[in-house]
Formats: sequence, C-alpha cells, structure tokens
Amino acid sequence: MYLFINTLKYYDLGSSEVFVFKNYLVNQIKEGEILVVEHAQTLRAMIDKHFIEGLYNK
Repeated sequence: MYLFINTLKYYDLGSSEVFVFKNYLVNQIKEGEILVVEHAQTLRAMIDKHFIEGLYNK
C-alpha cells in the first residue's frame, strides 16, 4: 500500500492527534488524557467538516 501525502490531513488537538484520510479518520488519544464532552464535540465537528460538508466528497 502506498500513502500519498496529499491524501492525509493531520491535526494536533493537544489531547489527541487526528489523522484524516479520504474515507476514515484515526483519533489517537494521548496517554493520561481524560476525555470530556468537548473532545467529542470537536471530533464531531471535524467529521462534519471532512466527510459531511464534502471536503473529500468532491
């Protein structure tokens, strides 16, 4: 499998790192973090931006 850098978006959210690919994303939570509702809301906004609003659906 080949990974082309233009197919990957990366975000460092402080409490986690998010890797967004064309059809999925990976949310890697940093060790020792306690997740709260705001983390889920931020992740949901990223999902909406990249998959619902069509950043990759063009």
